[in-house]
Amino acid sequence: METVTTLSRTAACEAGAYQESGHILFAYLCGYTCQEVQLIDAANDAGFSSYVLLDYGRDSELAYRILSGEDPDYFDCLSLGQKMEALDIIRRLARICCGGSVALAVQANGGNPLLALPIRMEFTDLQRLDHMEQLNRKLSVAEETEFTDTCLREALYMLSNINLWETLSDLAQRLLVNRQLDKNDIEECLEAHGLIYEEASPAFPSFEEGGA
Repeated sequence: METVTTLSRTAACEAGAYQESGHILFAYLCGYTCQEVQLIDAANDAGFSSYVLLDYGRDSELAYRILSGEDPDYFDCLSLGQKMEALDIIRRLARICCGGSVALAVQANGGNPLLALPIRMEFTDLQRLDHMEQLNRKLSVAEETEFTDTCLREALYMLSNINLWETLSDLAQRLLVNRQLDKNDIEECLEAHGLIYEEASPAFPSFEEGGA
């Protein structure tokens, strides 16, 4: 029984590391950064919980309103330009949400990103993604029927890049060893794999540039 419990806790710890590393990598791909990530021993059979603090820079206020789901009427008062900006941020945040679950699914599939949808998503990420899909539908002029699936496919496509997957895996392993990484630790890992990001030049195209 003790061995089974230990294996369960080890698996939960590894899952948390890959999930948070997925969130972090996609945050950087979307032009944001991460201040800190931790694996926290929950001291129970479920193993570990995790904590990540992402920095959304100049998008922080809108990102908070989008992620919290508070005061949805706030977006009705935005100008057309502000609504377009909000749509761009929604799509970036959705990719970050998908990044964690997709990273975990790819890791469970032996690093192979050739996976069919649907993909099991962590509950909090799924809640946020559902809210973002509704908000995207509310603000978007064009009707979009596959918001979530599109974000998941994009995440899988990005992780088909071997360098991105190796970067994510390295980040997860560093987190497993140290249990906590700060911004310098994270960016040291990204730089070791030749990934350099500028906030003004995210890897994903923005909504206004015709991104999916």
